[in-house]
Amino acid sequence: TLSLIGGTTGAITVSGIVGGTTPLTSFTANANTISTVGVLTTGAQSYTGATSSTFNGTYTISGAASAFGVTGPPLLNGATSVSTNNGNISFSSTINNAATLSLTAGTAAVTITGATGGIAPLTSLTTSGNTIAVNNVRTNSVQSYTGTTSTTFNGTSYLTAANTFTVTGPALLGAGATIDTTNSGSNPTGANISFSSTINNGQTLTLNSGTVGTNNFSGIIGGGTALTSLTTTGSTIFNAGATNITTSGAQAFNSAVSIAAATTTFTAGSNITFSGTITGASAGRNLTLTGGAGANVFTLTGALSNLGTVTVTGAGGTDTLVVTAATKSFNITSSNTGTITGLG
Repeated sequence: TLSLIGGTTGAITVSGIVGGTTPLTSFTANANTISTVGVLTTGAQSYTGATSSTFNGTYTISGAASAFGVTGPPLLNGATSVSTNNGNISFSSTINNAATLSLTAGTAAVTITGATGGIAPLTSLTTSGNTIAVNNVRTNSVQSYTGTTSTTFNGTSYLTAANTFTVTGPALLGAGATIDTTNSGSNPTGANISFSSTINNGQTLTLNSGTVGTNNFSGIIGGGTALTSLTTTGSTIFNAGATNITTSGAQAFNSAVSIAAATTTFTAGSNITFSGTITGASAGRNLTLTGGAGANVFTLTGALSNLGTVTVTGAGGTDTLVVTAATKSFNITSSNTGTITGLG
């Protein structure tokens, strides 16, 4: 066991790898600033740097269920990886600097409470664990989240610079989130945004995958708890598992949409707008649009292909289906039930 105390104004600097030959039992550092270049232990690692803790290298805990914790702002001074043997990984504050960060917690949790890359974007962020919780994240390269039980996005902004954003496992929204692989327009080509599983919670979700990337959904959206709204820019693909998309408010798809399931149902408490083409991944794909109480407008602007039946239902009032591609406007009466065929 090694415990280093530098006090409220002191600095701790370790210039060599700790435990590189024989892992320590545990490592604790507490000071104004901390700097390390890799630590290997069988037990817990704890870093409390009031001003900063600087990491560069490999940080490994080989003993079962021991935690890696950082209190205070961490800085990356080079490629950094943290792995535990099913122990929690936690960062209490912001993380900055242009370097890769990889966090692997096995069956435990990864928690980042502060913004990541808010001042100086990280190169990339890769996380895996049973549960993951992150705040705002900005990277120049990829962001990858693999949460067996869930990945919770507690921030409002997730940016990459024309690099992919990938979520494997169920996603939860802890706040209204914008995921943008164009880096707020600085890299307009964008890159793929992918969700492998379900997405839930009553928050807004906005995706922008740019002119080259695609938004990929493979699980039911809003099936447990409806999203507040869903907006996508960039080609959007609803794969075979994405059979139901549910929001309490509006849905807007600003680019081309592809649906793969035999029937894909979009349910919204307000308007649903498709501004681009809608294409079935194979012939005869069915599209169902379901509105909430009151008057809802369902707008299909682009060409429709490989579709079998378009069905419109609602909960009350008068719904309007506008199909610009067919140069026809359909008024759905107060029964809120209509079926339009022959559009495929």
